[in-house]
Amino acid sequence: MKDFDIAKKFSFDVSWVFFSSIITLVIGFLIRPIIGRWLGAEALGIYSILLTIQAIVMIFAGFGIPQALIKYIAQYKDNHSDTSTFASTGILISLIFGIIWSLLIFLLSGEIGRIFGILELKENLQLFCFVFPILSFYNTQIGIFNGFRKMKLFASLVIFNEVIRTILIIGFVALGYGIKGAVLGIILSYLISSVFIGIPLLRKYISFTINNFLDNAKKLIPFGGKLATAISVNEINNRLDIILVGYFLLATSVGYYSVSLALSKFFWFIPLSIQRVTFPATSEFWANGSQKKLETMANTTLKYSSILMVLIGLIIWFFGQKIILLLFGNEFLPALIPLKILIIGTVIRGSIAQPIGSNLAAIGKPEINIKISLIIIFFNIIADLVLIPIYGISGAALATSMSLIIGTIAILWMNKRYLLISFKRDWAIKIIVFLISIALIREIFEFIINNNYIFDIFIICFYLIFVYFFITNYIERKIIFRIIRLMLLKVPLIRKINLIKISKLEDEV
Repeated sequence: MKDFDIAKKFSFDVSWVFFSSIITLVIGFLIRPIIGRWLGAEALGIYSILLTIQAIVMIFAGFGIPQALIKYIAQYKDNHSDTSTFASTGILISLIFGIIWSLLIFLLSGEIGRIFGILELKENLQLFCFVFPILSFYNTQIGIFNGFRKMKLFASLVIFNEVIRTILIIGFVALGYGIKGAVLGIILSYLISSVFIGIPLLRKYISFTINNFLDNAKKLIPFGGKLATAISVNEINNRLDIILVGYFLLATSVGYYSVSLALSKFFWFIPLSIQRVTFPATSEFWANGSQKKLETMANTTLKYSSILMVLIGLIIWFFGQKIILLLFGNEFLPALIPLKILIIGTVIRGSIAQPIGSNLAAIGKPEINIKISLIIIFFNIIADLVLIPIYGISGAALATSMSLIIGTIAILWMNKRYLLISFKRDWAIKIIVFLISIALIREIFEFIINNNYIFDIFIICFYLIFVYFFITNYIERKIIFRIIRLMLLKVPLIRKINLIKISKLEDEV
């Protein structure tokens, strides 16, 4: 397969994940402004703590099984019997672990509430604990579709869940149920999605069976355990600042900081969408000894992700204040400075580390990610303990941003060492020189122009022109326009108008 064909196939898969991520994030992101405006900063802080607990618990409740299934199903996807037994084993294990952690969180809910000094947390956690077995089942379904590289089904399930969740949360909050209403909306959305959408879709690709349960469990659990350890350390690192801000400061500070995190990491859907495809693709290429395809994919993903991440980073940096005012109101303006600090680290990590972050696990070396994550979290803990008491939420942002950059350097180096990938650097150097030049020019013009917004819009337009003529070539531009066209044609009305055209376009890819 030629490089262009590889890029087309990869781009088509990414376009589905990318499309679903845009829809779900735009819809899902509305929840935070609604809770912030309707219930206040303190309620938003409690909601953020609940989501942080959910994210950390689900790593252990899932035990890396969804990620392990991606590898094994991608590896045996042409054998219906093997994929069915692996998928069935993964589903049963996930449900068992989910139930165990649900009971554990219920019993520890009072102690967790006392640690954060928030009495409301206990009763909300006792309701929230019911989500863990359901969410484990849902995540396993996502992992199975991801392993088969059935990105249309993956996108359909994710979009449906996010739409239902948003409707339910807004409905319950509007009816006056407060944070409990939001929790109930989350639980019901995963239940409806996994039972009424996920199960019927799964039946087309797997047959549920308990054959070879023990043999498959012996493969999934050790590998999934390594992945879970790596993911847990990484997730704790990502959520550590929320935990320590909640410990050192007030719930309102958690609310402000959660806005900074949400806006700075909002655009991570781009590299995470790419990673959804690179994980099974890397596993497949590595197993087949397709080193050239692997290297082509890695360089393509880094380049595309960096172009988009820098663009969105510039937009958030220039118009962050207006975005906060529009979405959350004047009360949340303290989130602006932490937001700008966080953008630096999130853009760098999203451009480089996240698109290829699962490569080491895909080739059977998840323990390397564990070591990297442990080093990062150690640094982040020390930095948070020193900086948060002095600088508050800005200190938390600085600690997180520095840890993200350190982790990015480590992941890039390890990918080069173990996957023997030769990374191209010419385009990266051009972008760095461009950003430094623009930063200097903007500082000069700040003394001349009182309103920088017009100049900032000009910078963004100039960046797009610079990328078009100096960063991408003809083939890459053709692929990018193909992705955009595919995404637009996925909109129902446009798809209906262009039904024949999209059919031909998908056949080409």
